[in-house]
Amino acid sequence: MFNIDRLLLNNSTKTLELMSSMNIDMNKYSGIKIYDDEILIVSPNKIISLDYNGTVKWKKDIKAINPIVRFGMHNIYILDSINGQVIALDLNGEEIWRYDFKKSIEDIIEKGDCLIVFTKAGEKKDQINIFDLKGDLVGNIILEQGIALDCDISNDKKKVLINVLDLSDEKIKSKVALYSINGYEIWEQDVENDIISKINFIDDKILSVTKSDIKLLNSKQKLLWDRGIDGEIIDLNIDIENKQIILLYAGNKKYLEVISINGRTKMKKEVDKNIKKIYIRDSNIYLVGDKKIYGISKDVFLDYNISEKIKSVGVLKDKLIVITNEGIKIMKLVNLKSN
Repeated sequence: MFNIDRLLLNNSTKTLELMSSMNIDMNKYSGIKIYDDEILIVSPNKIISLDYNGTVKWKKDIKAINPIVRFGMHNIYILDSINGQVIALDLNGEEIWRYDFKKSIEDIIEKGDCLIVFTKAGEKKDQINIFDLKGDLVGNIILEQGIALDCDISNDKKKVLINVLDLSDEKIKSKVALYSINGYEIWEQDVENDIISKINFIDDKILSVTKSDIKLLNSKQKLLWDRGIDGEIIDLNIDIENKQIILLYAGNKKYLEVISINGRTKMKKEVDKNIKKIYIRDSNIYLVGDKKIYGISKDVFLDYNISEKIKSVGVLKDKLIVITNEGIKIMKLVNLKSN
């Protein structure tokens, strides 16, 4: 466990130094993804790849009407929801496969080494289609009732975790459902008087999050621990490598809290009320507000103000990519010079 008060006194305090900037009106673009060696931005009819000097590496025309573009760790996906087609591109913009569903598609998301495609079975039932990254269909699940809001895939690719919103009764219910990848329901668990906002596998355990509660279950549905949060969860990030949950929540005050996989608090710190997002990279935690960036780790504390309103941040090993409405700023972490 690390101590924030000790970090504030650490001599290795850092700041951000502007390396380069790209003057781009980001209001014209509908999406952005930051990778270690390129930035991808999406306009209504084009995907553009930029290097960190602002040079265009490649462009890809999008021919679908009202397309949805989703970025994964490995591939880029173009969803033609009207024609029911998914096109997968590699990170060089080259098409590697496509799949025609011949029916409307709700959404797509990459989880682990799988692509999850949400469609309908008939007019009413939600269907979850699971592909490997080569474009082969490896699993299929049809929900008898309820709406699939999100999914996650186990590390061994044998189980699927689904966040289900059940509207069959007068009372809205949220469910956590566990399925085998070939569509067999293993178990489901109702959540009373609350709506699930996030579900995730953490190794062989199952995390379920509502706006003010966190639960961890084992794969046999046994509750391992349950943590009520004194306030509303604003953001949550799962640090798989360090087996911990990092959350930002607000009640009378706003707090950052790090919770271990066994449910114990490792660190809790009151933070600026303007903080809205958590980003993690290696052992670093970054907290971002409208015009503020904090960085926390064992040997770094960053307290940085920016003049423009921040839309999002990309965290690389030694750089932060700061996206504002006015453009993209490439910033490097450097030691703060002492007076």
